Amino acid sequence: MRSKNYQDELLKSLREPEEASAYLNAAIEEKDAKVFQTAIRNVIEAHGGKVRLNVAVDFEKKSTYS
Repeated sequence: MRSKNYQDELLKSLREPEEASAYLNAAIEEKDAKVFQTAIRNVIEAHGGKVRLNVAVDFEKKSTYS
């Protein structure tokens, strides 16, 4: 299990778009679905979790289709 401090620092760094992008690209290069799934989960958590993501996606859909 990862240490809480490591996870906190990881999530803090993933709030930066460039860091999140590089992190996801590195996960893709691993060619392992579990690794990529974990990476996506971490990026979502860094940006406020599923609820906030769902609201943002819903807002984008409304803006696009309005």
